[in-house]
Amino acid sequence: NFSGAVSLTNTGTYNVAITDTNVIDFGASALGRGTFTVNAVGITQTGAITQSNGAGAATFNAGNGVITLTNPINNFTGPVKLNSTGATVAISDTDAIDFGSSVLGTGSLTVNAVGITQTGGAITQASLAGAATFNAGAGVITLTNSSNNFTGPVSLTNSGANNVAIVDTNDITIDVTSFGSGTFAVTGSNIKLNSNVSTTNNSQTYTGNVVVNASNSGSPLVLSAGTGAIDITGNLDSATGLNYNLTITSAGDVTISGTTGGTQALFALNITGNDISLGNIGGANVGTIANLSVQASDGLDNGSITLTGTIYNAGGQQFYNARVSNSILLTGGSNGSTVTMTSAGGVETYGTIQLNDRILSLNTSGGSSGFVTNDSKLPSLQVFEGPGSVVLDTGASGPIVINGAIGTSGTPLNSMTITNAANADFFGSIKVNTITITDTTNGGF
Repeated sequence: NFSGAVSLTNTGTYNVAITDTNVIDFGASALGRGTFTVNAVGITQTGAITQSNGAGAATFNAGNGVITLTNPINNFTGPVKLNSTGATVAISDTDAIDFGSSVLGTGSLTVNAVGITQTGGAITQASLAGAATFNAGAGVITLTNSSNNFTGPVSLTNSGANNVAIVDTNDITIDVTSFGSGTFAVTGSNIKLNSNVSTTNNSQTYTGNVVVNASNSGSPLVLSAGTGAIDITGNLDSATGLNYNLTITSAGDVTISGTTGGTQALFALNITGNDISLGNIGGANVGTIANLSVQASDGLDNGSITLTGTIYNAGGQQFYNARVSNSILLTGGSNGSTVTMTSAGGVETYGTIQLNDRILSLNTSGGSSGFVTNDSKLPSLQVFEGPGSVVLDTGASGPIVINGAIGTSGTPLNSMTITNAANADFFGSIKVNTITITDTTNGGF
């Protein structure tokens, strides 16, 4: 039971171990290259703890007490293991810090260092733990052990050309972030976003399902990457019972591989990127209550839009290319598959829709906005390019305005079926093997 500050000094490869039945407080301690083990019920410091280069592990077992090792001159050169059953944990290192296996309770975790890594094991928090905050200065954050389990919201901060990567074996909540010019990669079952994420001209990779978990003070949450790519490998949803907005913006490529709004619809989704690849939107229900806006901006090359799903169900849909000659390519399913677009708010496109031997079934019959292509009358532009077929149903009040040609470049369309258009205007030639028009409203063609 040490009631005063404890200072420890040794050299060489000899180990140091100390135990206290209560709280232990460290004074200035200079250690060699051996291991350092502390057992107490709470661990604090009034002076810095330093290890020689290449030291062994520093293990702090604090029972249900705090670990407060926040002297900015600390220098742990071996793996640091932090174990506490309930209280707050905070540690600082003047250089890089490397974590070994650490088992934490429900308290918060705060780490300040110039580079934060882990090589010796996972970091796990008890259920419903406090926030985990990692401030890495001008250093990397590499917390990629597949058994990590952060149950509280995670905040990540660094600067410079240093990458950030974090992995969670379950769900992970990303809270406040501030990055330099490195990449950002996060892996988890469900990646819940509480705030904007911005990287400067470098990529963002979300390996897992992404959940928009908050609004940005009433505005959309924003993912921005300069010229870097943004890649979501799983599904994209809003938080349970809520409909949040999301904006994704980059001059690089943007990919959403899974289904957007299949479990919980977003209110609106706005995507700007170079080459944009987009999986399903919604299913039986809308994936976005309001607009789905997709704009290929020609950021790095001639941008294009690829629709890799077979269902696009949104309140309204807009697919724009920066150049009207660029493509909107259908690749969902296999040859002969039907790709459906359903929007009460209408569908607008700007660019050539390459059917790629699919059947595009476009239905706006739930509203009055219909289907409009290409902002002006461009009769030489291809609106639909075969092989493939098109089925249009714009209901009793939805117009069809096709500013361009159909099937006159390359392979003509197999068939085109138009039903219930309030009025239909075609400003270009049509080359289709079979065309069927049913006008139940006498709207005129």
